[in-house]
Amino acid sequence: MDSIQYSSQLLERHVIELPRLESRLRFLRDLSYEFDWHQLSNEAKAEMTPLLLKLSGHPDFFKSVPEAWRWQEQFSVLSYRYPSTEPSQRLALLQKLQRISSQLPQDQLAADYAWWEAIRAQAFLAVAARNQDDLKQLLNQSRWHEPLLDLVPKASGWQLEHLLWLLAYQHVLLPEDAKEAFDSAVLTALQAQPKLSLQEQKQLFTQRYLTNSFRVRDNCLQEFADWCQLPPLKQALPHQHQCHSGLMIRYRSINNRQLQQLCLQMMAQEDDFHQLLRTERKPVANDWNDRLEVIIFDDYSDYNLYGALHFNIRTNNGGMYLEGTPSDPDNQARFFAFQKFWQPEPFAVWNLEHEYIHYLDGRYASYGPFGHFPSHKVWWSEGLAELISMGKQNPEANRILLDTPAEDVPSLSTIFAASYQDGLDMTYRWSYFTWRFLQSELPERIPELTQALRTDFFAGYLHQLEQVAELHQDSFTAFLQAQQQQTAKRKTEQQEPPILGRYLYRRYLQPAHLLNHEQHFHRLSLSTDTKDQTND
Repeated sequence: MDSIQYSSQLLERHVIELPRLESRLRFLRDLSYEFDWHQLSNEAKAEMTPLLLKLSGHPDFFKSVPEAWRWQEQFSVLSYRYPSTEPSQRLALLQKLQRISSQLPQDQLAADYAWWEAIRAQAFLAVAARNQDDLKQLLNQSRWHEPLLDLVPKASGWQLEHLLWLLAYQHVLLPEDAKEAFDSAVLTALQAQPKLSLQEQKQLFTQRYLTNSFRVRDNCLQEFADWCQLPPLKQALPHQHQCHSGLMIRYRSINNRQLQQLCLQMMAQEDDFHQLLRTERKPVANDWNDRLEVIIFDDYSDYNLYGALHFNIRTNNGGMYLEGTPSDPDNQARFFAFQKFWQPEPFAVWNLEHEYIHYLDGRYASYGPFGHFPSHKVWWSEGLAELISMGKQNPEANRILLDTPAEDVPSLSTIFAASYQDGLDMTYRWSYFTWRFLQSELPERIPELTQALRTDFFAGYLHQLEQVAELHQDSFTAFLQAQQQQTAKRKTEQQEPPILGRYLYRRYLQPAHLLNHEQHFHRLSLSTDTKDQTND
């Protein structure tokens, strides 16, 4: 029997015995950090939301007393630790969460925890709805933002910041024709806050609302010029380190040993890149990108804030390379990354290797700026970056390989023609395996394809892809089958359970008095997110 089913039976049996209710809820919360939600049986998954809804129907559940606040906290946490897959159930949970957050707590620690987790649960629900049209539609129809807007004039400090963060997440879900009115409503509510100066209002609107709804510098300076307040960039990137004349790192909190590690890491990758593609280390024609600036933020929160407001980039991703116009001698190529802040040791930078390969590809293999070739380039760019940065250790790709039925595996011609609109699995996982196949079975094809791209001979590149797809599809299928068998034999390790995503919550929002300890436990040092926030 699944632990959830066992625990739910205990809950059902003791739901009226209030002293025992808390221990059962704690058990379920702690249990969520011991397994992957996807490994649960369908029966266990189906039990959790009805169980939570029954709990919220207890006559004492919404009372303003410490014991009830503790139940409300656990209810909120369990609602996102054990997410329902049914939109109607999620809407029912939202209605309960709204009731928990409808009143601002006043200097009661247990009430603060309950309110905090209810707000976070609603924000995480909004993130889930980004890629679920039916859920998005239900949430928008519920007009769940209205009670939150009513709270803005009454809130202050950490509570106000959380409300603006959640309202920003709601903005992302709205249809385009409703977004302008929503912005106006948020501004009106913020202006009605009597304790804030004009500068404080501008700072909150820009740095808590606009950036978390993925607006960038241009939006701030143009659409909201009267309300735009940019944070000083030196707060996030006060230092710089030169690996060599063509490679500089900008950062805030990386020590000398770690800087040397990063430099050696990138230079070693450069060797692997040139060896695989046989470039002879010669840049492509008309490319002046001989200087790369590597921007490494302390965490995703800084990447989101400063990347959007200073570098004008969309930050709903795990990093980004901006090639610029390589034919311009004054061009500055940069890539943006952030530290694996969820993993204190060993020190590492998320997607550092992947983004650096994009620079090398543009400098030594692919003619022109990003988007120069009209099609059939996504598999090359993303698969190559995945291959060199990850080698044979690619757990997410291996999981896709194991979970995909043979009839659903894309063909070589489909992968070659993929675009970024085809999703993460096609863009990253299957492109990665295509590169693995070329490296293992057709290594002589790689420099031929490289030469066509280097010389801007798209017709020749396309013809070679057509040849590979036509002549070697059976070999590709056999290669994938062999990889699948090997992966299945190695799959003995337990997957880490899912936790709070590195993209969901903001470090600067964390209230100092709401600590992560035994009674309010979250495992924040591990993460199993994908590299791109679009599926977060």
